[in-house]
Amino acid sequence: MYSFEGQTVLVSGGTSGIGAAIAQSFKTSGATVHALGLETGLDITATETIQQALKDIHTIDVLVNAAGVIRRLEEHSPDVFAQVIDINLNGAMRMCSACHPHLKATKGSVINIASMLSFSGWIETPLTSALREESAKSEAIRLRTPMRRWGQPEDIAGPALFLASPAAAFITGAILPVDGGYLIA
Repeated sequence: MYSFEGQTVLVSGGTSGIGAAIAQSFKTSGATVHALGLETGLDITATETIQQALKDIHTIDVLVNAAGVIRRLEEHSPDVFAQVIDINLNGAMRMCSACHPHLKATKGSVINIASMLSFSGWIETPLTSALREESAKSEAIRLRTPMRRWGQPEDIAGPALFLASPAAAFITGAILPVDGGYLIA
């Protein structure tokens, strides 16, 4: 769809779910991809591990922040809520800050992936498995979505490639809901 030959892409949260699908799509499009996550030793709550992960990466054209967690009912505890914010929000900021010199040098792109729970859309990932297991709720979501299905991680990859491509050169600070039409139903 788009060529990213000669470009380097860093995906935090790139070892599973949406991040892995995005990383694979960039790789298929010719990019050199660094898919980082807890499995590779990246802890986005610790600046030191981010710096360690970046030590051998000398150029970044695209940063995709896809790392995130959900703690469901546990998030009502102030300590757990603080952990979720530290990963989902502060982690993206830490990644942007650490990658800033590389991105400035390449005039690169940053794509921040946020939970569709921000708007109530639905993607089938390990983080949504508990909800999908509740058949009545899962079916209600599927029926409300005009496409009559849950989204797949790969459904987010195309928009990510578009946003990092020259076709989106004048897009900045935009929110692009990729939800199969759930919000308009």
